Amino acid sequence: ELQQLLLLEVDMHWQAGEFRRAQRAFTQSLFIGARFGLIQPILDRLNQLRPLLAQVSNKELGLVQANEVELLQMLKEVGKIETVTTTVIAHLGVIQPLTSRESELLLLLDKGLSNQQIADRINLSTATVKWHFYKLFAKLEVKSRTAALTKARTLNLLH
Repeated sequence: ELQQLLLLEVDMHWQAGEFRRAQRAFTQSLFIGARFGLIQPILDRLNQLRPLLAQVSNKELGLVQANEVELLQMLKEVGKIETVTTTVIAHLGVIQPLTSRESELLLLLDKGLSNQQIADRINLSTATVKWHFYKLFAKLEVKSRTAALTKARTLNLLH
């Protein structure tokens, strides 16, 4: 929600000719996108963001983290495409946002815990843990715990 408000702020400032303020709001939105893998809200507003993307650089936005720089570069490349298709979005590794429970399970999975150990630690049944992993694996488009961790690392979801 914060990211969407920031993107509205970008548009408002851009339309008012307040380019520095638009850049600041966009930078904050980009930080959220890079940190939490929330790229879809930015892609949804890509048409409005194209003029800004064409003019900004990593340095101007103060981007130093590799995932932030990569996200901006990806957005600039996608911004050159007239229509962002589902295939392009899937290729970029965009996923549905994870719930707080899914994020928690991912961190516990990264610690090498079994389903039973995770269930005991967070006071859930093993069946419920398995259900959450089923939903998580579907979002990540993977079929195993190892693949889930590999993709989570690629998307910077383990924090």
